[in-house]
Amino acid sequence: MGTNERYENGQFVVNIEKSLEDKNFFAFTEYPLVANISGDSKIAPYHPMVDKGTWGFLVTRKVYHDYFVKNEARISQASNSEFNEFVQHVNNLPNRLLKTIPGNHFLLIGKHGAQKIAGYVEYFENEVNVIKQELAAFFGIKSLGD
Repeated sequence: MGTNERYENGQFVVNIEKSLEDKNFFAFTEYPLVANISGDSKIAPYHPMVDKGTWGFLVTRKVYHDYFVKNEARISQASNSEFNEFVQHVNNLPNRLLKTIPGNHFLLIGKHGAQKIAGYVEYFENEVNVIKQELAAFFGIKSLGD
């Protein structure tokens, strides 16, 4: 999620505390539901190995803070079965919001990559709306906006 280096007093220094403050990393309610289009290349192995977990963490925290925390009364009324079903649903969101395409950072270059990504952008716009409707239905509320 960026670098922890900062430019202070004429030099670059590592300052994790200031970096977290600058990025406002833990402001989960301010994040949108994030979809991820990732390359699968071993030339850039970080993305196929880490992206789903990284972005999935943010999606899960977003849902937890926007729906669980804001609707605790509904959670306490849910049966164990309903609660477990909802947890499984939330745990599957990172899978629903991830698409992998062949390539690395250059997957955006060229007709094939551009078409693939354009199609996924439309797909994810719809999928995020469906997810919001599903979450709202569980809690019996109107869908929360980002």
